[in-house]
Amino acid sequence: MPRLSNSLYAYDISNNKQRRRALKQLRKVADVYQDSVFDCRLTKQAHQVLQGALLELLEPGEQVVYLALPANCDIEQLGTGMQPLGEFSLVIS
Repeated sequence: MPRLSNSLYAYDISNNKQRRRALKQLRKVADVYQDSVFDCRLTKQAHQVLQGALLELLEPGEQVVYLALPANCDIEQLGTGMQPLGEFSLVIS
């Protein structure tokens, strides 16, 4: 069985079309995601494929950050996130 490694991916992509493409790529493989941060457990080969696909989407000044996490790392999610209130909602806190 291939060994899986924990990692976080985050992106800063300003182009809407490219950002949607990156989002689709990451949602395919992420266990948990919050806006533009994705928790993934992938094989080394799957990480390489994902990184290549994401690299093709980037324009100058944009970035994807990949953070490899140690195998014994505890990952916890605090809270349940916020659900959209409606199509034209604004939340001020």
